[in-house]
Amino acid sequence: SILPENELIKSVKDSANELDKVIKNIAEKTYVANNLNHSNPKGEKTEPKNIQTLTQEVLLVDDDEMIQTIHKTMVQKSGLSQNPRLMPNGLEALQFLRSKNDKSIRFLLFLDINMPKMTGWEFLDEITKAPLDCEINVVILTSSVEIQDRLKAQQYPQVIEYLTKPITSSILADIKNHPRLKLPNG
Repeated sequence: SILPENELIKSVKDSANELDKVIKNIAEKTYVANNLNHSNPKGEKTEPKNIQTLTQEVLLVDDDEMIQTIHKTMVQKSGLSQNPRLMPNGLEALQFLRSKNDKSIRFLLFLDINMPKMTGWEFLDEITKAPLDCEINVVILTSSVEIQDRLKAQQYPQVIEYLTKPITSSILADIKNHPRLKLPNG
């Protein structure tokens, strides 16, 4: 039988909590994305910004509605964002970012790789070819465990992490405290 929407949301939240507990230990042991080495277009290593507080808009870009719902709940529970925006593909995310293109806005995207209309790689290619004024930090959040994908992610200066789905509260805590997501002092 089909559950009413509020019961479905509660069920998804309960499932997300259980899933978080089950995979927490596994995720902590396999979390190696902190070692991504980033450089700017000139090949120079980028330095982390000084620490203050996190103020930015969060976008969850994934074509799987169930994953979006789980990740939205996890992001909200973490305090990273109370209202993350959901985008079903890279094209809609790109159009949204272009419409909000302002130096005073900073975005954190959780980006899937394999999606219809525009993949995560195509999205990254577009924002690399035609950079926007707003700051964009990307966490690739995918089911791919291929080393080639991890290596490819390192080629994009916007990518701050490469994670395997699903996300956990401990990983979100690490992301929340990532040096590239802090405001410069001053």
